[in-house]
Amino acid sequence: MTEQEKMSKVDRLERKMRQARAEYQKAVREEKEKERKAQDRHKYMMGGCVQKYFPKGLDVYDFNEHEMNRIIACAFSLKDVRNMINTVIKERPNPAAGSVTENFSVRTDIPPEVVSGALPGASCGQLLSAGGSQEGTRCSPSGVRSTPTP
Repeated sequence: MTEQEKMSKVDRLERKMRQARAEYQKAVREEKEKERKAQDRHKYMMGGCVQKYFPKGLDVYDFNEHEMNRIIACAFSLKDVRNMINTVIKERPNPAAGSVTENFSVRTDIPPEVVSGALPGASCGQLLSAGGSQEGTRCSPSGVRSTPTP
């Protein structure tokens, strides 16, 4: 085998290796793109759910991320909301999903100043207008509900 044949064989193998690496990188990019698209669809769906149930007269898009975090943190601190989450989980067709009843608790890693006001100039202790058993109930930063004093 001549030197030129050896070099051409090495060159062919190097080219095959580069092609295989390029194919691998393309497959990784496609997989990441597929995952990103699935996450984007889920984010879009979640945003639609929040907008759908947002109080009439208010536009969800008028609030920045910090304000929405405060609103949602206050809402999720309500016992009725936690009970509904547990009910939905129990109704899932997959029994292995289990219940989070005993593990479900209000997040404590959110600073109180984040939860302290749901609307600009208002606090989470302001009257909730969600209706039902929450009507006329206050939500404190710690998630404890109380009936307002007249």
